[in-house]
Amino acid sequence: MLRISLILIFLITPTASAYEWGPPSYHSEEGWIYGDGSDWNSTTYASQVITISGDGEKISFVNNSKLYNLDKEGELLWSHQFNSSIRTTSVDSDTTGQIIVVAGATQYGGILYCFNGDTLVFKTEEDNIITSARVSDDGSTVIYGTDSISGNVSRLAVLDTETGDEIWN
Repeated sequence: MLRISLILIFLITPTASAYEWGPPSYHSEEGWIYGDGSDWNSTTYASQVITISGDGEKISFVNNSKLYNLDKEGELLWSHQFNSSIRTTSVDSDTTGQIIVVAGATQYGGILYCFNGDTLVFKTEEDNIITSARVSDDGSTVIYGTDSISGNVSRLAVLDTETGDEIWN
């Protein structure tokens, strides 16, 4: 009898609504969409990697290899489609949201992009996956770290955000 009761409970329990799966994601033509949870397993889904500027005025995130920059009301300011699939591990911006860095993994290793507004200033490629990247509050430097999964030594490097030149590692 207990077995039949448990089966009936599972059969009549309502399924979860789409919004119970987690945070909404942004899609350029459709605005904010509540996911059903299936896209969390996609290698390019990464809107959970998000940053907000220190002044609270701009939000930036990557979804399906596209960087979105929004104002605090969720209106799209600009976006950038990456040429390759990136599994985003880090998105960060300076205090004003003008300098934005995106880091992650590609099938060839790691990659870091640095934007000044909607302009790509530089990109840096690594043999290892870039696991984290942070921009200084004033936007002058970015620091990033890599893993050592490929057998190479892990790196920690600081770059100038205007030129992409390495300051130290």
